[in-house]
Amino acid sequence: MLLAITFLLLQTAAAQYTVHFFDDGTCGTASSPPSKGITMGECFAIDGAAMTFSVPDGGITLATLQTGSCTGEVIGDNLDCKVDGTECCAITAGDETVSYKVAPTETTTMYFYDDGECKTQSTDPPTGTFQYGYCSDLGELAFLYATPVDGVSVGSILLSSCDGQVLGSGLDCKVDGSECCALTIGDETVAYTIGAGYTHPSPPPSPAAPADDKPCFARDTFAIDANGEAVAMASLKAGDYVMDGPDSYTRVIVNQHAQVSLKSSLLRIGTEAATIGLTPDHVLAVDGKFVPARNVVVGSMLSEGEVLSVTSTSGEVINPLTASGKILTQGGILSSTYPEWIADYMLSSVLFPLPISLSNLLSYLFPEATQNYYDAAIEGFVTRYHPTHLKAALPRALLPVAFLLGDLAVSAGFVGFNLASAKGLCAVAAVAAAAKTGKK
Repeated sequence: MLLAITFLLLQTAAAQYTVHFFDDGTCGTASSPPSKGITMGECFAIDGAAMTFSVPDGGITLATLQTGSCTGEVIGDNLDCKVDGTECCAITAGDETVSYKVAPTETTTMYFYDDGECKTQSTDPPTGTFQYGYCSDLGELAFLYATPVDGVSVGSILLSSCDGQVLGSGLDCKVDGSECCALTIGDETVAYTIGAGYTHPSPPPSPAAPADDKPCFARDTFAIDANGEAVAMASLKAGDYVMDGPDSYTRVIVNQHAQVSLKSSLLRIGTEAATIGLTPDHVLAVDGKFVPARNVVVGSMLSEGEVLSVTSTSGEVINPLTASGKILTQGGILSSTYPEWIADYMLSSVLFPLPISLSNLLSYLFPEATQNYYDAAIEGFVTRYHPTHLKAALPRALLPVAFLLGDLAVSAGFVGFNLASAKGLCAVAAVAAAAKTGKK
């Protein structure tokens, strides 16, 4: 925290009223300083003069004006003024007129942050209460904020105490907590808000992924196998087992783009532990939620690692689909194996299409044949006719029906593809023989 001080907002007086000064006789132009907290019955110095306001009687206070200081010549007394802030009162001395209003003092809260962006709230302390118009000590600093005008308060920062050197003035800050204000002295900065803690504005909607994006991982990404060892995603195939969490593993249904060279735009997201590449619409775990990679910003958390960099690039892609819909990658970064348009549906599935489907069963029984079928027959079709808009085009209630029909079509294609090859016929015959043996 600034100058290693403890922010203890100690009121210099327990007064309940503030005098608001103006540079005219109609209370139209705020003076500098614009306001001053007062203790009724006590003299205070102000701009080469001194004033004393009596304890209010019937909502009226009487003012006395003296030259120079509280021991100076009295040049005006019994100047009555209402104390509810509704009356514009004036004092004329020679050819100068100063107008003022007397009103109850407003109290508010100041929220402190250990940076210049109001992101990391201070703990020493996080907040402090002060009165508008009163100077408050901050240990080695002091500040005074005027009563707000049109929702904005103007402040001054002083060195050492309320009588110290002015380090900064005209420091305006909104008093509804909507503005992050900052004070810099030397090489240290402290941020603060007045009235409420700062709520960062929502970022603009992320642009949709370009039409040529293929929702996948960068081809140089590593998964973690069931033994906890890093394994290149490009080497995975149907039937392999990989980690999908710190203490769990899952099976690869099929590895997309394993036998082709497919390029797409990518985001390289770096943490202290690792850097991972994904297409902008690929969904991964960010700050405890599954969101598209394009929503990741510096400071986001990927598992236990804070994001240090996000850069745009392009390159070849790979995407192993797993039975759980998730996969653990380098640096312990958890990701889904699906793009934005369908990830929430697949990850929320409890039965069909994950983890149970006919296609999944075929992959379990015939992993090599499934990978060969995908590489030879499905890869090209999915690349050309990726069903990106299926979810938006269909009501959610019809999605299971669409997936069921798709599952049946893919499974039927698998049988037809493999029946067309001698190796496939042998595999089917072996399954049939095993089934007959089981019935005996």
